[in-house]
Amino acid sequence: MTIKAMKERKIEMGLSNRELAEMSGVPLGTLQKLFSGKTKAPRRDTVQALTRILGNYEDRKKLPADVSGNRSPSEHCMSKAGPSGKDPVKPAAEYTAPAEAGAAGCLLGENAPVYRTRSYTLRDYLALPEEQRAELIDGVFYNMAAPTTLHQLIVSMIQKSLLDHVLETGGPCLPFAAPVDVVLDKDLDTVVQPDVLVVCDRGKLRDGRIYGAPDLVIEVLSPSTRKKDIGLKLYKYYEAGVREYWTVDPQNRQIAVFDLEHEGAISLYGTEEKAGLKVPVKIWNEACSVDFQRIFSFAEPLFE
Repeated sequence: MTIKAMKERKIEMGLSNRELAEMSGVPLGTLQKLFSGKTKAPRRDTVQALTRILGNYEDRKKLPADVSGNRSPSEHCMSKAGPSGKDPVKPAAEYTAPAEAGAAGCLLGENAPVYRTRSYTLRDYLALPEEQRAELIDGVFYNMAAPTTLHQLIVSMIQKSLLDHVLETGGPCLPFAAPVDVVLDKDLDTVVQPDVLVVCDRGKLRDGRIYGAPDLVIEVLSPSTRKKDIGLKLYKYYEAGVREYWTVDPQNRQIAVFDLEHEGAISLYGTEEKAGLKVPVKIWNEACSVDFQRIFSFAEPLFE
């Protein structure tokens, strides 16, 4: 892959030099010299590391028969999650790429720099069977159980509230409900399916999925996803540039609103401090509110 092609692909993917350095492991100074023209003949290791991120971008959309060896991505996922196939509970950072993936990414050469390798990417995610729901976070697969009727009813009513506002007031923002793929970091190793999301930059909608951070993300908590939603995914949404994040706790009738655009200020609704359950949408300057008292009351027959 030529330097010119890498530069064009970097722009196409919307990456800064710093973001590309973090993704590939190539030092920022090396990238700056390369793309400014100061470096005319980059090391082979550098080209290979950048090509793993930037090269064959179109090929990543194709569905491979399997990943390395004869094991499918879903089989790798099950081995990571344990015998039961349940969600891993350790942070993604504690997981490492499979041995075969590391071997495939090895670079041989005298005093060659060590660039980190990824375990799974968007390509592997797209290769999963259609009936298997999963999220990919930092190269690690997390299985997703089928949602309950209570969960789905709450999700659909939240989306309807947001959609009604958009239809009434207009504007570019689009509300979606799961399942919708969000390639969160543009680095192809994190693909999530938020329960509800709002995207105001329609340029992020490509190939039937969303590339980049939504403006608003809402997750409805369940016992199997609680840890991930209030821990790992909160961090990922913040780092990716999500402006506002809500977690909805149906069992305790509480909603937590994280104003990620303004240093992560937290507002808790359904508590003594904020007893009301009408939650305003900050990205719309509170011109719209979601009435969770109405939602919970309507869904009452489905509560256990």
